[in-house]
Amino acid sequence: MPVKIKYADKFWDVEHSYLNSFFGRKYLANNLSRISPISTYENVMAILAGTDLTSFQHFIDDVRTHRNQVVEYIRLKTDNFSSASFFATCTEEEAAEFTRLFQQERQAEDETEKARAGKARSELRAKKLAETP
Repeated sequence: MPVKIKYADKFWDVEHSYLNSFFGRKYLANNLSRISPISTYENVMAILAGTDLTSFQHFIDDVRTHRNQVVEYIRLKTDNFSSASFFATCTEEEAAEFTRLFQQERQAEDETEKARAGKARSELRAKKLAETP
């Protein structure tokens, strides 16, 4: 599993624990405010509009499920994220050439070499953009 996905999962765990504590406080506040007719009215209107806390929790759960499905779909299409072909319109060879020219430009000793690599990279990019529908 790529490092960024692991970090995203860890971030989700932290975010989810915060949301759970928030939901707990919100439920307590709702229970304490049940004696107020205004609060009851607000709660009923939120439920009818689908903007109540329970609807929000269902939305968060649906987003997490959808994210997992998208990640799994991309994992299957890219051979466990080893291929960029799903994310880019270029071939593996074109991506390797672009990366090589970028590294060459970055590591160039003099300005002439740097300019030559930059021009080749720009030409490759322009060619690819011209081919893209």
